[in-house]
Amino acid sequence: MVGRPVPGMVWRTARKPHRIGAVEVQQGDTVIVGIASATQQDPRNHTLMFGGDRRDAVLPAPLHACPGYAMAMGVMLGVAAAVLEAGTLRFTGSPTVLGLQV
Repeated sequence: MVGRPVPGMVWRTARKPHRIGAVEVQQGDTVIVGIASATQQDPRNHTLMFGGDRRDAVLPAPLHACPGYAMAMGVMLGVAAAVLEAGTLRFTGSPTVLGLQV
């Protein structure tokens, strides 16, 4: 997910004036975010793909942080656990497909 996030970029309309680094952003400006590029800055921080971390005890939740983050991570972990318990995964001719003998 961090290596190839989908979508690779998003755009948002600024709701209030603020700064991003050295750039002044005014209300109504369109801000384009390259998620694929942002995730490469810190590959261990997967919350960037979800708009931030809603469960951070120190910082308030970002405006666009995904409310379904915890549920989505639970579903993905459950699917991964089921696949790994089903049998031995083996390589196929495709770099994106694994085989499973049941």
